Amino acid sequence: MLGGSGDSLANDPEQGWRGVLPPDGVLASDGESVDHVAVTWSTVTGARAYRVFRTLQGGPPAQIGTTPAPQQTYLDTSALPGITNVYSVRAMGEAGTGMSAFSLSNDGLRGIAAPT
Repeated sequence: MLGGSGDSLANDPEQGWRGVLPPDGVLASDGESVDHVAVTWSTVTGARAYRVFRTLQGGPPAQIGTTPAPQQTYLDTSALPGITNVYSVRAMGEAGTGMSAFSLSNDGLRGIAAPT
């Protein structure tokens, strides 16, 4: 106890553990490329890397990649052409600060190649 009040340093809002915030501005391309879906986001202060997730047809989010900070783009080359996917990103903090919550999601689509 500090000063007999029962408060500890971990309960002090100026001391305890701080996680990183989720990335803002997640955008996924909408069919502009037949090779990939480009997923972009805003930088998160204190992030050392980002984990990118894809959800297909109402299933759970599955991690599809990790990028080091300060990179803010991931190219999903494994997305199936013509299928809408839902993308979200989580920031990974410096050692000991854990991972953020999921970002807001955004739909993305890999384009379909024109017949030859």
